[in-house]
Amino acid sequence: MFFTNGQKSVLFGLMNFRRELISHRLVRQAFSIAIWQGVTRACTFVGSIWAMRCLGPQKLGVSSMIFAAVTPLSLLARSIWTFCS
Repeated sequence: MFFTNGQKSVLFGLMNFRRELISHRLVRQAFSIAIWQGVTRACTFVGSIWAMRCLGPQKLGVSSMIFAAVTPLSLLARSIWTFCS
C-alpha cells in the first residue's frame, strides 16, 4: 500500500494513541473487571447446570426459592458492612 506523508502521520498517530490507551491504568482495570465478570458468569452457568443435574426438578425449585430469598439479604448485609467499616 502506498501512503502519502499525511496519511502516514495520521496512521502512526492512531497507532500511538491505541498503544497509550491500552497502557492506561483505567483501561487495564476495566478490561480486568470485564474478564473477571466473564469468568464468574461462566462458573455460575456451569454450577447451575451441575445443580440441575444433581438436585432434580423438585429440589432445584426449593433451592432456587432459598437462593432468591438469601441474595437480597446478602447484598443488604454487605452494604451495611461496607457502610459501618
